[in-house]
Amino acid sequence: MMKKSTRLALLLAFLGVTAIGFFEMLPNSIYATLGPRGPMSSFPMLFSFYEGMYTILPLIGYLLLIPFVSHFQTLRWRRSGFDNTVSLRIGKRVYFKRLVWRSFKEIWFYPVLINLFLMVLMVIFINPVNPLLWDDPHTVYHGFYFHQEIADWIAYTMVEVAGWTMLNLLCMLFSQLVPNKYLYPFLLLIFTLLMTFLVAFLSGLPIHNYEIVSCLSPFNLLAPGVMSLLTFESRKWRYITIALTFLVFGLLIAGLYRLVVKLRYRYG
Repeated sequence: MMKKSTRLALLLAFLGVTAIGFFEMLPNSIYATLGPRGPMSSFPMLFSFYEGMYTILPLIGYLLLIPFVSHFQTLRWRRSGFDNTVSLRIGKRVYFKRLVWRSFKEIWFYPVLINLFLMVLMVIFINPVNPLLWDDPHTVYHGFYFHQEIADWIAYTMVEVAGWTMLNLLCMLFSQLVPNKYLYPFLLLIFTLLMTFLVAFLSGLPIHNYEIVSCLSPFNLLAPGVMSLLTFESRKWRYITIALTFLVFGLLIAGLYRLVVKLRYRYG
């Protein structure tokens, strides 16, 4: 288990990266000034933050921090041989199942706290101009999932937790396949950029529904349905892309998981 002091430092790093991204975005955001028709809900700014349109720095920062949430320690166990001692006692399959559970247990609260922190920043710096929750009965909030802000925030955050858990699972697999302590912290970022370049290349081909290609980018796990090189023409395609992203990376993780377990049984 990670020490409380280390976990606190990691949380502060996540929140620090979030604050930097927020203040980078703030001067250029349409929600920082009064709209031509008067006040409007500033809640969609939450999604603008993850969209990467104003700055991609916080998203890059998250990809560099996620590898340290759970599995840098797993990597150290792998290099020292401590995981062999544990897995021989409880069984390799049980050991890896515990790592899978740990991948969720130790990361779920980070996206929750980050989104709460963003809401606090929006209340302080945006709310005086454009309220966070717009309760005008004549105004329709065009949400990501729902037409009510709080329900939309809860739904998006839950899907985001699932996406971050998958990214943490990829880190677990990287720690087993490439047990190099100097390379490991950058593997998630490198993998994400390579897959995103592939998406950019494929989007230039004559494909009927370009949105489907976006499911190959891990950015769609970091910010499900929001961060994309492509523009979604309808909410339907956004949902389809999110579902396909989880399917594609679910299959990839399952395949790599079986490979890792098989290799560890064979070579220790």
